[in-house]
Amino acid sequence: MNRRVSPLAILAAALALTFLPAPASAADFTWTGTADGNPEADNWSNPANWGGTVPAGSVGRLIFPALPEPPCGKQPDEFVACYLSRNDISGLAVNAISIDDGAPYLLSGNAIRLGEGGVTASPSARDPRRGVPPQLELPMVLTAPQTWSIAGGQGQQLGVDASVSGESESLGIHFRDSGFLNLSSDVEVGRVTITGAGGLSLAAPPGSKRPPSLNGADRRLVDVKGANLAAFSPGSTIGSLTMSRGHLQIGQSYPPNGTLTVAGPLNVGSRASLFLYIDDSGTIPGTDFSQLRVAGKASLHGAHLRLAGGSSHPGGRSCAGLRTGTTYPLIKAGGGLSGRFHGIPDGATIPLAYCSGSAAPSVRVDYRRHAVVATVRR
Repeated sequence: MNRRVSPLAILAAALALTFLPAPASAADFTWTGTADGNPEADNWSNPANWGGTVPAGSVGRLIFPALPEPPCGKQPDEFVACYLSRNDISGLAVNAISIDDGAPYLLSGNAIRLGEGGVTASPSARDPRRGVPPQLELPMVLTAPQTWSIAGGQGQQLGVDASVSGESESLGIHFRDSGFLNLSSDVEVGRVTITGAGGLSLAAPPGSKRPPSLNGADRRLVDVKGANLAAFSPGSTIGSLTMSRGHLQIGQSYPPNGTLTVAGPLNVGSRASLFLYIDDSGTIPGTDFSQLRVAGKASLHGAHLRLAGGSSHPGGRSCAGLRTGTTYPLIKAGGGLSGRFHGIPDGATIPLAYCSGSAAPSVRVDYRRHAVVATVRR
């Protein structure tokens, strides 16, 4: 069906282990999708989809490359996932997954256990250049510390739409060439470290009843060291958050907007930036303006602030509807607030980016004990 769109041993023992026979390496499997037309065309249990042998038990790497036309040649819609692949095998342990992030895969079905090889997503010269990125809709349980590597180049990206668990296992997410990863479900793992040139977003599809979370329940640290982090969905949550570099964006330049709750302390360094939006004259967080909520203490450390106006209609940014005197609590910190934004002392007036015309408003920024508040001025 088409779908849109985690004591040193004693010397004698060490010597004994040296002479034990090495275990056989687990086999790798490459998806061919050549069972097309059969009743179980998309199933992992169909050997025709793997070149004749089905993965079972513990395996090495599952590889999902760009496939020659068809199947995409049969799908005229650029926004339909046409590489369908469903895991109907129970209890599968996989050391690593590699996927072409320029190919419109939809991986669904039973949960897998994912080992230290993690996830690698990168483009290739065979990308079909479709409008929809690959989506992982099968739950994953991390069984070892691991790194996910996401590479871009031509707008390639990866979506993880099912739960990822493994609270004792650390997860590194490394971007290169402007790679991009979207999380739309619940990811609860160990410490998360995000690095490289690219971005991670928390965004659920329209109509979703559960906002996305990255360690929002287990409260483990998320440490961002250069990549961008965005929360587009109202109600998004994240664990304790440290940003030494990169951009933290909450919401967008037209409603509905976003909110992000940090389930612990927030530390934003002087080489990091915070992007927030005031889009309408109403005062509902996540609808009219974006808001950052911090359960613990919020420490700014001279971070940069970019505060932008918007419009109730995409493309219109006159900001004329904003009313003088309306206050917007941009940051609410249950554990208190310390520090200031770079170049913005208490009570300073700053312009709203994107606003135009002679009547474009500005805002006064006030630092309070538990909040940062913006008040509209003319």
